[in-house]
Amino acid sequence: WIDLRFRLLQAVNRHISYELAHIMFYENLKDNFQEEMRNLSTFMFGSPLSDEDIEIIRQNTSVEAMQSNSTLMAVPKNRVRQGSAHGFQTDLSKEVLHCVT
Repeated sequence: WIDLRFRLLQAVNRHISYELAHIMFYENLKDNFQEEMRNLSTFMFGSPLSDEDIEIIRQNTSVEAMQSNSTLMAVPKNRVRQGSAHGFQTDLSKEVLHCVT
């Protein structure tokens, strides 16, 4: 499933105007938050955000921040994930995982 999703998004990315969509992967965001946010802000606003602004975003959107503020955001605490790539694998049975991956 993961490989299929990746290949689909690559194909979509090749055939669309880069002005219409910006595709990001969670794994890349976790591995290099600053670069991914710089790329996203350039796509959205035409120029990259400052390092200071990116750090503010990182602090306010971290899994820890969302877990501690879940009531403020009207999100049940058990719905804020752990923040790991492919975390869905711990939520699904082995049979379901076999069918979807």
